[in-house]
Amino acid sequence: GFRVSGVEAGLVTQEQMEQMLSMLVTFLLIMALLTAFVGSIGLTGTMGMNVLERTREIGVMRAIGAVDFKVMQSVLVEGLVIGIVGAILALVLGTALGVISVSFLDRFTLFEYQYVWSTTASFLIGSLAVITCCLSALYPAVVATRISTVESLHYE
Repeated sequence: GFRVSGVEAGLVTQEQMEQMLSMLVTFLLIMALLTAFVGSIGLTGTMGMNVLERTREIGVMRAIGAVDFKVMQSVLVEGLVIGIVGAILALVLGTALGVISVSFLDRFTLFEYQYVWSTTASFLIGSLAVITCCLSALYPAVVATRISTVESLHYE
């Protein structure tokens, strides 16, 4: 006693779901890139403020013989540490959210989904985060090398 309004093959439905998921992944990738860009601007500002707060410390380093490379290195290492910690946190939280999302999709859709860890993607994303942090710390590091010893020790 039921009327059939339409028939669709399971393969067509699966292709439509894959297309929608592909669009979602593309959207999330664009959002991640925009977030990384805004984060790098914020990190540059934060590192610049750190350089200003450490003006006296930079002056003392210069007074005891630190060259431009060592002053720059101290700022870049700080950016590198921030990048490594950020990459580790991002990979851990991203993996957790990925597992939760896939289990949600698996539970509420007709098809089975399985979370797959990609070592290559994880390495690329982690490397990109570290490189972005180092590049964001580069301008404040150059500013730190331009601080003269006399100005920095006189700075209050």
